[in-house]
Amino acid sequence: MFYFAVLALLATGVRLMSGSGAFERVGMSFSGAIVAYFFGCIVAGSLVGLLLPLSRDWIGAALAGLLAFTPAFWLMNAVRVGWTASLSLNAVELSVMTGGLLGVVGGLYYWMRQDGSRRDAAGEPPG
Repeated sequence: MFYFAVLALLATGVRLMSGSGAFERVGMSFSGAIVAYFFGCIVAGSLVGLLLPLSRDWIGAALAGLLAFTPAFWLMNAVRVGWTASLSLNAVELSVMTGGLLGVVGGLYYWMRQDGSRRDAAGEPPG
């Protein structure tokens, strides 16, 4: 829920500084953004928890990030463009590319951070 709180605060800041027009320009309402962030974070967090055993090595952590972020980004896109339009090939491709890029980076970051004091850059214990 930490990420939801951060994203909701960011969206609130954008709305306060730019008005609701900032959301309308991308085809979304402020409340739609908050709902998308909430459910997207629940989906991603649940999948990260389920896939936690994969994150013991770097490739598993990258795969877990990909599998967790992709549905979350699809859900956020579905709120923005509508459920029917979110099933188009372009919308699914966008979700896979965005989820893949950020999910893999996020998974690797988590893996390096979880016990970075005991691993070097190659994933081997020091010494």
